[in-house]
Amino acid sequence: DYANAISIFSQLKNNSTKNYWLSLSYFKDSKWRKSIIYAQKYISFEKNSPKKDQCYLIIASSYQNLKLYEKAINTFKFLLKNVFDLHFIPEITYRLGLCYDLKGDSLSALEQYSKIINFYSYSPFFLKTENRLSQKDKKNILKSPIPEVTRIKTSKNISNNYSQYKMKTPSEQKFFIKGKYYIQAGAYSNKKYANIQKMKIAKLGIKSLIKAKQYGKKKLLTVSLGPFNSKKIALETNRKLKKQNIKAYIYKL
Repeated sequence: DYANAISIFSQLKNNSTKNYWLSLSYFKDSKWRKSIIYAQKYISFEKNSPKKDQCYLIIASSYQNLKLYEKAINTFKFLLKNVFDLHFIPEITYRLGLCYDLKGDSLSALEQYSKIINFYSYSPFFLKTENRLSQKDKKNILKSPIPEVTRIKTSKNISNNYSQYKMKTPSEQKFFIKGKYYIQAGAYSNKKYANIQKMKIAKLGIKSLIKAKQYGKKKLLTVSLGPFNSKKIALETNRKLKKQNIKAYIYKL
């Protein structure tokens, strides 16, 4: 009931809180121009708030919905460079690619989509990206170089040097134990990229397991680490992954 929400939020005395919730409510109610106005008001009043990321995202997405693609693209680019909360990056990258896509710039769209496929497989925007890609586009993306991986390497080709870091994989029966903590470090539709992620983790001296999982109608290969006896140990391992730009999340069976 967005109309009622807008009416209630309009009565708030705190301008900062009012502007944020009005921008969000108008956005949900598909009133893009009003959403932009209140998001801009919030940003102008709040200099160091983590909600600024959300407001910039609302502004850029509103421009996109208004088909003002150049304004949307410029705002998404600005947000990518200045984002406070890194968890927004997959969504920003996807929406930037979508803007290029809707604008008709397929080459720039593929550049952004490839980042989601190669680096943000853990994100919910991974499947959204895959659904927008044709089979031909997917093949082109999978053939493209992977900057983040090659930066870690020194001289030899990463795919030819995989055996150097390959570690013995535990059986699934011994690996997945109820009550233990685990880290998922990616979900891939292509075995090549699951193996690359496994190799990057192996370089840190950590064992991982590739397992096929069903996500809706899609079957993806997940890369999991564990088992960990406590969340504290899992968090320590996750920090090691983050230092190598390996994005992951912790879960408990």
